[in-house]
Amino acid sequence: AKTFPKLNSEMRWVTLVLLRKRWDDKLIPIFLKALDDSDPEVVRIAVIALSQATAVSALGQIKNLLYHGSEKVVITAINALVELGDKDATEQFLELFHRRDNPRIKATVVSAFGEIESDEAVDFLESVLDHTDSRVRANAVLALKNRNEKFAPLPETVVEKIKKHMNDTDHRVRADSIQALWSMGLAENQQEIEKMLRGENEKVRAAGAYLCGKLKLVQMSSQLEDLTADRSWSVRKMASLALLGLGDAGKSILDHLIDNGAPDQKIIATYALGLAGDQDTIDQLIAQSRSGREMAELATSILLKK
Repeated sequence: AKTFPKLNSEMRWVTLVLLRKRWDDKLIPIFLKALDDSDPEVVRIAVIALSQATAVSALGQIKNLLYHGSEKVVITAINALVELGDKDATEQFLELFHRRDNPRIKATVVSAFGEIESDEAVDFLESVLDHTDSRVRANAVLALKNRNEKFAPLPETVVEKIKKHMNDTDHRVRADSIQALWSMGLAENQQEIEKMLRGENEKVRAAGAYLCGKLKLVQMSSQLEDLTADRSWSVRKMASLALLGLGDAGKSILDHLIDNGAPDQKIIATYALGLAGDQDTIDQLIAQSRSGREMAELATSILLKK
């Protein structure tokens, strides 16, 4: 504790990472001190550690980080307050959404309202369903989906607004709207998924493949197999991951492609099958690999190199 402030930023970061793995409540003062660090990456690690340890004594300082100059720190603070279950943070979240122009911060605030108990949440999320930024719209749809699953059924008027976004101009919003409606038992939109799989735009086809893997649509296996020969690498990648997400049925198709597919299909099937064995991890990486964020590239690298 005495030495920590004298270390350079790289060593402060490494120290926190190591201490986080050997967590003990007596370390809390070190992590609390690190919330004021000059290096945003050190602050971020401290926030993550304190939230995972449910250190409620850090709530006040973490709330102050909502006004930090670093985008990563602000986003990490939002997620930490959600993880700590701080219901009183909703007013600050709303203020943050309206005051900050940063689209990633806005989108993260929107996601937070899908997880926390708040009387204002549904009205707020409904109000941003038509936001100009596609990330905000997509996160609003998924946040409403989460609230429908965790808290209470959504009003019919809100469900109707989500239905309209099945024709959104953005492929991710379209995919997330279909996914949300599917989770509500409104599965009559399978034709919309089929249209996406045949779309002219490669991002639309990839989003359709993502839905097949996310929703475990075994009936779409043949379409996914066709997409493993798509002209676009991103579509081939997502189709193979979707097949992997289907379990044994999808794996048998990938086995077949290794023996009988075109060269590109053999490669993507071999990569995908190398990941088989941990279904939870596969499902998480399917979601991350089409997220449109920096984590997407990391998830893809893990999937293809693990």
